[in-house]
Amino acid sequence: MSSNARTELRLLLLSRRDVIASRWHEAIDRTGFVGLSSGEVRQRLVTLVDQVITVLLKETPDPSAAREI
Repeated sequence: MSSNARTELRLLLLSRRDVIASRWHEAIDRTGFVGLSSGEVRQRLVTLVDQVITVLLKETPDPSAAREI
């Protein structure tokens, strides 16, 4: 992937990160219990989405970083 394409994809994903985190939150909310407030869960998920985006867009993705997320 070219550097330009990677930058465009990064901007697209970052513009959608709140939607991604909200959908992830809904999935967790429907299937389990988390002992945090909704806002705390959402904020943690936004942070994780940012980390996923970083891992996905590296020239050489790091599987250990993906596993950690």
